[in-house]
Amino acid sequence: MTPTLGVPLTLNYYQLLNVPATASPEQIEQTYQDRGQQQPRPEFSAEVRQARQELLDQAYGVLHNPEERTAYDQTLLTTPPRLTLLNQQRVAGLLLLLEAGQVAIVLEDTPQINSLSDGPLVLALAHRDLAAELSQGNQIAAAVHEIQKAQTLLHSRYPTLERELADRLRALRPRWILILLDGKDTPRTPAEEKTVRHLALQQFTHILQEREGIEGAGQDGSRLSLDQFFQFIQELLPLLDAQEQQEIFANEATRPSVAASYLVSQVMIAQGVAKLQPELIRQARGYLIRLAQRRDVALELAVCALLLGQVEGAEQALKRSNDRDLLASIKSLSAGSEDLLPGLFRYTQEWITEQLFSQTRDLKTCSVTLHDYFANPVVQQSLEQLDQPVRLTESPPSENTVSTGATKPTPTTAPRSETRRGRRKFSLVAGLGLAATVGAALIWFMSSRIPQTTTAITPTLESVAPDEAAPVTVTPGRTNAPEPSLPPSSGMTANGATTPAAPTKPAVPITTLDRTSAEQVIRTWQAVKQQALGEDHDIKALARILDSTQRTIWQDRAQILAKTQSHWRYTLQDLSVRKFQSLSPERVLVTVQIQEKAQFYQKGQLKQSRSYEKTYTPTYQIERKNGTWLITGIAL
Repeated sequence: MTPTLGVPLTLNYYQLLNVPATASPEQIEQTYQDRGQQQPRPEFSAEVRQARQELLDQAYGVLHNPEERTAYDQTLLTTPPRLTLLNQQRVAGLLLLLEAGQVAIVLEDTPQINSLSDGPLVLALAHRDLAAELSQGNQIAAAVHEIQKAQTLLHSRYPTLERELADRLRALRPRWILILLDGKDTPRTPAEEKTVRHLALQQFTHILQEREGIEGAGQDGSRLSLDQFFQFIQELLPLLDAQEQQEIFANEATRPSVAASYLVSQVMIAQGVAKLQPELIRQARGYLIRLAQRRDVALELAVCALLLGQVEGAEQALKRSNDRDLLASIKSLSAGSEDLLPGLFRYTQEWITEQLFSQTRDLKTCSVTLHDYFANPVVQQSLEQLDQPVRLTESPPSENTVSTGATKPTPTTAPRSETRRGRRKFSLVAGLGLAATVGAALIWFMSSRIPQTTTAITPTLESVAPDEAAPVTVTPGRTNAPEPSLPPSSGMTANGATTPAAPTKPAVPITTLDRTSAEQVIRTWQAVKQQALGEDHDIKALARILDSTQRTIWQDRAQILAKTQSHWRYTLQDLSVRKFQSLSPERVLVTVQIQEKAQFYQKGQLKQSRSYEKTYTPTYQIERKNGTWLITGIAL
């Protein structure tokens, strides 16, 4: 038998009708009519519906009568509002408050109505509405907690509402997963950390299953587009351990998935170097061999061959690369050598330490260098064991279905004599101490290696339009023309105003570059770029601040924008030098933090979907050429 509840509820007629105490008679009349026409959710019983209407009638009966309203107002001045509502009346009263947005009052009354037939339904709706408020305030973990409370109250009695709650939870999952894995604001015991990570990885696996893979067409409820899902994965990677990444993406690669195959190859290479296990690198090469049927991964294959001590194989792989800018960079780094091995060594060191280690949670602080790797006796022994004819088709079992299309005619073995000769040559290279920092710009491999049908994954920047897909990654990095480029960096002044016209004098005639003068160079570049990518598409000043390679890239971008009647407009909120590294008297690396707002216009119309407001950290390589400091590389 349902207990009779007669506990006073602190509310008044104005709250029930949802009008202010100063409401006019006309407002009271209109609101009463509107509230009467509104119907609660169909899950509510007839008793609650009737009680709700009775309370509205009771409030209206007092407030629409001037004499009764005056007396009631006098009572409110001396006595707190207290209504004694019994059973379904109490549920109905709280339902009216909930409809008026008074979520906190409803949740305060939880113990009093939870035992009533429709009480849990009202409370579940209150938790749902509170979750929506928290989500809008970016309090994702708290919002998820409220939804889970609502789900617990329903006990499978209200399927429609339960589906709605499940959909809301699915929409929050990506951000919730990142919060669970990050955990920096929530102290946890080791046992709690293990449980939370298991939950987060389980939720990520469910998302992949529902989407039917990284590139799949399924719906996971998150409403993330393919581009946005790639961005989510890029944010996720640094929060995952190497083994976690390997297990997840190795499984996904069997769908098959180009993106997952590349991601698992990356983490295997990172682990192979960090843990001094060449066998992992050999397995990574298996994935890349399959990808070579569909993507240009010649550089990655060259890196694997190098790490396996197969120098001739590395050189052959480099020759198959279509990235001419990259090959030119490696050749530049190999200055004075008869082959590309010194440059490839430097490039590999930079990629592994600055990119692969940094995007893996447990390898971020790894200090293993290529010199350490090759000097290790265990590695040397492993390389000797692997020093046998190598089939280029070897790959892990999970990769058997990745390749599509006709098989390219490629050598199936690496002659034993060449492998040994290559290893002797590599020993000479390692002995030159080339593992030292060479100042190469950071290389965003994901932005140039994820499937061509999608926008690149980037952690901090919005992608530019397809018609602007000129390469931006620079020396000594990689440019891959078919891939979408990253958006331009700021072209605004520090106070947020539009950048002034670029200087017409030769760019920055400074003898020695320090932090202050380097910032001047970068600000000059931003002014020039604003002209090139702005409404006038003025490219004349590019030659005064960029070297020939960079100038060609940005001229192409400006011309494509002009042809499509598009341009960018920037507002710079902040720019500061974060790192200054002098590589030689003629060359420096400068990392700056830029906070900017960028607006994209096409045919004179602002495109909000393309515009963005971001903080990101590009690295500029600046060199002195013919007495002028020019930007020769930009890494985002």
